[in-house]
Order: sequence, then C-alpha cells, then structure tokens
Amino acid sequence: MISPEHEGPVPEILVVAKQRQQGFESIVEVVAGFLHEFQAETDRGTTVVASAYLDDLLAGMLRSYFVDEPKVVAELLDFQGPLGTFSSRIGLAYCLGLIRDDQFKDLNTVRKIRNAFAHSHQALSFSEQPICNFCDNLSQIRLMERFQNEMSAEERDILFERYKTRRQKFIGNTAHLAVGLMVRGTGIQHAQVGKAASPEGPHLPFESSGA
Repeated sequence: MISPEHEGPVPEILVVAKQRQQGFESIVEVVAGFLHEFQAETDRGTTVVASAYLDDLLAGMLRSYFVDEPKVVAELLDFQGPLGTFSSRIGLAYCLGLIRDDQFKDLNTVRKIRNAFAHSHQALSFSEQPICNFCDNLSQIRLMERFQNEMSAEERDILFERYKTRRQKFIGNTAHLAVGLMVRGTGIQHAQVGKAASPEGPHLPFESSGA
C-alpha cells in the first residue's frame, strides 16, 4: 500500500494507487512500455517522438475539457489553429488548472529540448549544452524518488534508478509526464455551453490533498 505523506506534489498515479489499495505494478507496466518505444530511436528521434506523444495527450485533455462541439474544437486544435502548437497547449492546460506547476515547467523544458534538436542542422546529442542542463532540470524522476522506501528493488530500478545518462533522464522523465497526463485526463468532463466555469476550477476525480 502506498502512503504518499510527503511535502510537495504527489504524482497522480501514486494517489490513484493509494485510493485503490494498489502498489506500483501498474506504473511499472506503463513506464516499461513507454521505454521500449525508444530503444531504436536516435537522440533526435527520441525528442521528436516523446514531444509528439505528450502533445497528443495535452490535446486530448483539452478536447475532453472543452464544450462537446467537435468541429469547433477541431479548428482550435488544428496545427494552423490558435491551439495547434505544443507551447500553446501547455500554457492553456496550465491556465485551466489541468496540470501541476512542476508538470508545466517540465513540459516546457521538454519542448525546449525538442526545439534544440529540431532546429539544428548539425547532429546533436544529449551530451551537449544546453541540452545537458535542460535534462538535469527535469523533475518527475526526483518526485518518484521521494517514495523509494515504499518500493521494491525492481520497482525502484524501472521508476528512477536506471536513469543515469542525460538521454535516460529525458526518457524517464517524459515517461512519468506521460503517465501523469494520462491519469489527469481520466474523467475530465466537458464544459457546458453558456455556463461559467466553477470558481474552484476543473474537477479532477483523482485529486486529494497534496496532489
């Protein structure tokens, strides 16, 4: 049983696991599948694929939160629309209260890493600056480390201990970001046309104190 009684943000999946009296097995399975996707990717390919995946998850969260008008929403989220960029989706999701502050910062860091690779005409790697510093600033793995005393050796390995190089840190942190967005996207309800949003913000079904 997980008891995330720590200061600071608690990863969503841990809150859900506690509520359902489950351990870390489901997290390990999702993260392992995410890591497998990047085994054959180049450094550039890894950043592009990971960013696109997170971008799609954000689009899905916004689509679930907006009014149930598919045509209007599709125009907003179209790549030529006002919410067609990774940056705009990150910013709006944060302003709507759909993601935490640390997730907002890490998503923007992932975006900067992606841009550094995508906009360079030369071959880059995770061992070069400013990419090194960007990777070191990602915080999702550090959040998981706070719960290491409640994990088995196998769980600690796949959830944070194996990520030593900057490439591994990038992949591990984006995996945890993806898990967090998937959980936060579960159960979001469409806004109602003509009705003001609740002053308490969106209802996220997994929320608890510290989340």
